[in-house]
Amino acid sequence: MSVDVLSFLGKLPEDITGVAGIPRSGMLPASQLAAMLHVPLWEVCQDGLRQLDGGMRIEELQLPEGRILVMDDSVCTGAAMRAARSRLKDAGWHNLVFGAMYV
Repeated sequence: MSVDVLSFLGKLPEDITGVAGIPRSGMLPASQLAAMLHVPLWEVCQDGLRQLDGGMRIEELQLPEGRILVMDDSVCTGAAMRAARSRLKDAGWHNLVFGAMYV
């Protein structure tokens, strides 16, 4: 998957300011992409998005203008992605980009 994450990196919009993973399997590519892009890592939760601890370097980082990439490792039927999209919309999160490593 690491090789595919590198390939996926080149296909992303330039204004990505954070990466969110859909637990549990989406956290792996989300974490790798966040590290490569040097942006905060988030997780999709019941209430929307929750920023994960980034250590001292990202401790006081405020979310800059831009889009958050919401990632899953794979999409088969699309149920998890549809549920995440609906949950985030209902929680008031906008300006999101959705992606999956494998479709």
